[in-house]
Amino acid sequence: MTLHRLHLDHKLYNRKPQGKEIGAISSRIIESPVEINVRDLSSQLVAPISKTWIPAILEEKRTAANWKSQSIFALDFDDGIAFSKALERLHEYDLDCTFAYTTFSDSPELAKFRIVFQLECAITDPAYRDTIQLSLMMLFPEVDKSCKDRSRLFFGGKELIYENYEYYLDIDKLIEAARFYGVKDSSSKNFKRDLKRKSKKIGVNRKSGSEKHSPYIYTIEGVESASKLTKTKTTPALVRGVDFSKLRQEIRILDDFLNPTHKLRHPQLLGLATNLLYLEGGQQLYKECINANSEYATDEKLKVMAYCRTNSYHPMRLERFSSYEEDWEYTTLLRAAKRKEVIRLEAYESISVEDARKKLKDIFVNEVIPSGNTDIHVIKVPTATGKTQLCTDLENVVIGLPNHALKSEVSDRMQVNHLSTPDLEKLSPQIKSHLAYYYSIGANEEAIRYLQALPETDESVRTYLSDCIECYDTSTTVLTTHQRALFIDWNHNTIIFDEDILGVLLPISKITINDLVRLETALENDNDKAILQGLISDITLGKISSPRSLETSIFQDFNAIEESVLTSQFRYDGDILHFFDASYFVVDSRDKATIHYVRQYEDKLPVDKKIIILSATSNETLYRHLFGDRLKFYDIGNVELTGFIEQDTSYSFSRSSLSRKIGQAIEKVGELPTITFSTFKHQFPNAVEHVHFGKTSGFDKLRGEDIAVLGTPHMNPTVLSLYTSALGMQVRTSDFSKIGQQCVIHNGFRFWFNAYDNEHLRLLQFYFIESDLRQAVGRARVNIEPAHVKVFSSYPLPEAAINDEEIAEGKQRLEDARKAHLKSCLEISHDTTHSQATECITA
Repeated sequence: MTLHRLHLDHKLYNRKPQGKEIGAISSRIIESPVEINVRDLSSQLVAPISKTWIPAILEEKRTAANWKSQSIFALDFDDGIAFSKALERLHEYDLDCTFAYTTFSDSPELAKFRIVFQLECAITDPAYRDTIQLSLMMLFPEVDKSCKDRSRLFFGGKELIYENYEYYLDIDKLIEAARFYGVKDSSSKNFKRDLKRKSKKIGVNRKSGSEKHSPYIYTIEGVESASKLTKTKTTPALVRGVDFSKLRQEIRILDDFLNPTHKLRHPQLLGLATNLLYLEGGQQLYKECINANSEYATDEKLKVMAYCRTNSYHPMRLERFSSYEEDWEYTTLLRAAKRKEVIRLEAYESISVEDARKKLKDIFVNEVIPSGNTDIHVIKVPTATGKTQLCTDLENVVIGLPNHALKSEVSDRMQVNHLSTPDLEKLSPQIKSHLAYYYSIGANEEAIRYLQALPETDESVRTYLSDCIECYDTSTTVLTTHQRALFIDWNHNTIIFDEDILGVLLPISKITINDLVRLETALENDNDKAILQGLISDITLGKISSPRSLETSIFQDFNAIEESVLTSQFRYDGDILHFFDASYFVVDSRDKATIHYVRQYEDKLPVDKKIIILSATSNETLYRHLFGDRLKFYDIGNVELTGFIEQDTSYSFSRSSLSRKIGQAIEKVGELPTITFSTFKHQFPNAVEHVHFGKTSGFDKLRGEDIAVLGTPHMNPTVLSLYTSALGMQVRTSDFSKIGQQCVIHNGFRFWFNAYDNEHLRLLQFYFIESDLRQAVGRARVNIEPAHVKVFSSYPLPEAAINDEEIAEGKQRLEDARKAHLKSCLEISHDTTHSQATECITA
């Protein structure tokens, strides 16, 4: 809790001091400066301990001229307004107070009380102090006018009547509320004049083209990144042809406003008015909604629009006044209203599957395989072009696959002698459970030692280890997983990765603050304990808002840390040991108890071996950041689709908006097998089991099926920050807040999207979204199967049909492809069984 510096007299009173007593207090209180939090302060001001105080720091004598700093403000009410009414007024303007107490003169007949406010930090500018005090007094004209005195004495009182010790006064909202409240009763004729006078009274004098006021005047970030709310040369143009019925479906705060039974507070009305001012028909709509809602003080709330118009306010960002996070992605109502349909600027260029296969084979056989052993070859190749099949006759290579299931499938297709690294499925459940926990906390070496200690008693472990050794010692072709392909010192000269390995080279993991606290409690080494305590303190105090590096070398006895984790009776939530091997870590901006970190393994790709990566989603820029001139990148291009991808870009269906639009989403996908976010799968009647965004690679059970893909899978900004650090991208912390609806040109489209301004962040943002969508769409194998995939996402895929003309053409092509497929099934040779033919036709 914040400590405040002020003067607090040491003498106690059970009544209001009089005459000479006040003089004595005035003389001695200057010698009693204290540092105190508001909870303790409040307890010192009411019976039985009632002390006199000054909510500021003065020097030498109690005069206004000797004022030095202040972080507490107070108002005296002696004219009979009820505290409940005062509090109601504060709440109407989205304000509150820290505590309040009745004064010695309070009685049932006449309410007398004092309201106290705290700031987050002390101010030292006397003009700014006066602006705050006078703004409070303008909002409450009933207050004792002597409160404006910088050296004012406040006496103790009888009892506390309100407490909210966590509240800090929002100065921006206060000044805005005071300015409006001061003119709410002005006539239309005198509105501008009165606003100027009231602004001048609190130290704010606005003039067209210039400003004379305290430097702390309230600001709202506008559409053109203007920092002031005064008239500027960049006034936004009026947006015409606005469909408000559609706009309210997108913007929840607008929907609330248009609901005649829903009352909004002043800051929400102000924010909406600054936006509606620039929408054709918006001012009239505002007037109609205010008049239609009996909850509003009509004359007063109608003035909000005139107030914004008089000030020439820019549109306030939705995040400043809407409590709905899903609204924030639109930035302002103007941007939401200006959203246009996705425009294709460049035709989707594609080649036939046959040509793609020939091109891939030519590159693979004639360029990549004969090349030297120092290059990293990344071949961007569409799915279903035979990239995996191309590897099935290769000898003396290691082939890394995303998972064991795909490894097993490829093993069945191999045309040469080969070995497959074993998986853990044949081990007992107890052993697998132990290993799973070791891997979950990053104790990989301990997992190996655990297995090596078991062979004499467990046949399955003996076989497992024997199979591993055989694979590691051979020069025969080996099939394995991405992880093992990266971390084993193979005898082979060529390592091939099937699918993108960016996530393996730069794995992201997370732990919780509780993990670190558990570990710190268990440590005995005082130096290491202190280091960990310092780290925990930095995290809890919010000092790690951008990626920070951490080296295990800072600890004196890291072996003891490992031992403490392994022998702990408590189970850790995250990969705690790998955390200390992180290249960078950062606290989650949305969940302060979670810490994300990234490890960098690009150096695990040996420099004396040939590396080949075959993937449909690889990005040249990102791999170039990792490997520089060592990278050789090949782009096969796009292939003609046998199937059909139809995309509806009307809604983003992002995680933040899907909960509100879940009904629409379910209606759109109908009975189609659906791939979406894991957290929403249970709400879809036909969600695909075990498949969701982030977990789509390698699944082939949807081959040839009509499916739906719903969602725009944005990456957590905290995770993006780790990638930018690991990739050496020039991104500032402030760049992460510069995201909003904007018109972008990408992938041959012009479209509106909630995108980052920073080009590196936008590159990563689009890469992850596109990768997830493409992987999900690819489960139906539309490249070679006459399947129909419906995509519901605001991020357009180049291969998808996105307008009526393209959709009509695509449906016709799909119908032709299905007829051709049916015909080929009917022309099956005479020796095919009836059941086989039926199966073909059904497929």
